[in-house]
Amino acid sequence: MEFIRDQMNDHPEYDLKDADPEPSEILSTKKASEDKENIQPLKDSNVTGKKKTVSSKTGKPKKTAKRWLIPQMNLMTEEEFNKLTRHDRGRLKYLQLKIYMDEINEEFRKKYDILGRFMNKVKITADEKFAAQTFFNDDDDGGKYNLSEKELSQCSFFKKGHTKGQILNILKNTSRISEKRRAKKTTLFHLTDPIIEEITK
Repeated sequence: MEFIRDQMNDHPEYDLKDADPEPSEILSTKKASEDKENIQPLKDSNVTGKKKTVSSKTGKPKKTAKRWLIPQMNLMTEEEFNKLTRHDRGRLKYLQLKIYMDEINEEFRKKYDILGRFMNKVKITADEKFAAQTFFNDDDDGGKYNLSEKELSQCSFFKKGHTKGQILNILKNTSRISEKRRAKKTTLFHLTDPIIEEITK
């Protein structure tokens, strides 16, 4: 028997292997392996999660109000008109003069509204842009708040010959306008003590 045992030892295929584990041991090992795979890492209450980036939406900046000034002639009262000399008044009636002064103020309003919108970059037509440039040059040359003969020609009295001169003389003598003659350019009539109206858009 010893001889046979020695012969078996010389051949590895005859080595005795360990006995197979019992079925209960296989089940416990398998369960332990599954439990290990299912284990979830504990959440540390002190660990902060990912920071959420909050995009602060900045609204549109508030538009700055656009402002410009409209000059107006200080209207003459009837009492003041009656104090004029008969030579100054001529055949002119107070109501006529008031209508003509209103027309002049309307021309001032048109001119400085166009110029104000142009300077504040408010939308205007191509013709108004051209006119605004002329108005700007007149202000630079003749002082603020003036009308040229071209603008005054839109008033009804300007086509009435003698009446035109009479009205302009009354306005100059009562210190409402001053006249500035320019070489090779139209004469400017500048408001002496205007009432200023502010326009806001």
